[in-house]
Amino acid sequence: MLPQGNASFGGVVVSAAGERTSLKIEVSCPFEMGHAEAALTRFRYLRPDVKAGLEAGQVQLADVLVEEATSVEAEFRYLMYRERIYTETLPMRQRIYARLFG
Repeated sequence: MLPQGNASFGGVVVSAAGERTSLKIEVSCPFEMGHAEAALTRFRYLRPDVKAGLEAGQVQLADVLVEEATSVEAEFRYLMYRERIYTETLPMRQRIYARLFG
């Protein structure tokens, strides 16, 4: 269990309050903001128990169980990675589909 107060884990500020906590994940690059928004949409569907939002270049995840804080951060970052790969490979996939079926 995390100590009361603030702690930092890999650039994420964790404010521990009892058994639930809040995470703030900083989105460093402007081009990642689009990925963060799409990842938030998917994250809200997959984890309805966690309150998620985007504010001032930071993804805020609230009502996270303290024991799950690290895995929730990793899960969200993975969703951002998947969204980035999807976005970057979309034109290539569209060209392939157009050539095969068009």
